[in-house]
Amino acid sequence: MDRFVAELSAERDGAVARVARLTERVEELAAESARLDEAVARLAPPDYGPLGERALRILALAEEEAGALLGAAREAAQVLRDEADAAAR
Repeated sequence: MDRFVAELSAERDGAVARVARLTERVEELAAESARLDEAVARLAPPDYGPLGERALRILALAEEEAGALLGAAREAAQVLRDEADAAAR
């Protein structure tokens, strides 16, 4: 029984350490994301007019798809954060 409890304790300690490392990494990535957002905000908006009407329609579809993928990725990331928070408790 003591061995089982010791194994569970070691597993828990490992999980807590992993959550701490992942939390630190999330904070690093959030800071990098903020830095990159600021850099992008300083850029001049691109001009796609010379591409032509068809290319502009394709671009609009691509931007719509990118928005949908970004939303799904953010939802998945939130689920992972919630699971990590729950595991840390």
